[in-house]
Order: sequence, then C-alpha cells, then structure tokens
Amino acid sequence: MGSYMEEKGRSRKWQRQPEKWIVNECKKKRNSGKGYVSRHTKKEVPAHTIGDPCTCRLKCFEKLGMDVIEQIFCNF
Repeated sequence: MGSYMEEKGRSRKWQRQPEKWIVNECKKKRNSGKGYVSRHTKKEVPAHTIGDPCTCRLKCFEKLGMDVIEQIFCNF
C-alpha cells in the first residue's frame, strides 16, 4: 500500500486566498472609504465624499483651499 501512495503522489489541497473573500473585500473598501455592497442587507453603500464647506467663523475652507482639502481627504 505504501508503494501505491508513492507512485500516485499526494494530492494538493486548495490554498486559502483570504484577499479574495467577499467579507475581506468589503472590509477593505469600507475602511478605505470606497463604495461597496453590504453583505447582509445587499444594499449599495456609497463612497465617502467631501461635505459642503463649513460656515464657521474660522473660515477653514477659505484658508486651506479646495485642492488642499481634497489632497488631505484622499491621503486619509
């Protein structure tokens, strides 16, 4: 029986590929702010976007400028 196993060879099992699992793909997209489809409710969750400029007295959006705010948003 031992010689039969040596001649035939052992079969290879499937290798795990957790980066391709739907759960992990959704998790990566959710954490990075991209849009994804919810696994349980099947609803499409839109990507995060920059909100409207604030109206505070510090004038944050005017001081920084929209291009700097977009760069910060993308890097975050």
